[in-house]
Amino acid sequence: MLQKYGVEFLGTLIICYVLLHTHENPFFVGFSHTAALFIAADRTYGHFNPLSVLIMYALGREQFNESLMLLGVQFSAALCIVLINLKIFNLEK
Repeated sequence: MLQKYGVEFLGTLIICYVLLHTHENPFFVGFSHTAALFIAADRTYGHFNPLSVLIMYALGREQFNESLMLLGVQFSAALCIVLINLKIFNLEK
């Protein structure tokens, strides 16, 4: 169970990092999604995006508690990327 959330965290981390540092270059964004899906393989569904989790919940394919956990993991991964970026590039005011 914990492995599933760890993989979701890692995939979201990779995608957010690429989005932040390549200025949304479509080639690298597509490559990061592909890499995240290969990492996820059979361990998780590979949503990596809060919108896809919400859609799966609305369609009844995800339980409420599972959706909340996935959303929490994804938001914490995005927050980690922001904090790492602030620390590495000294963007603090």
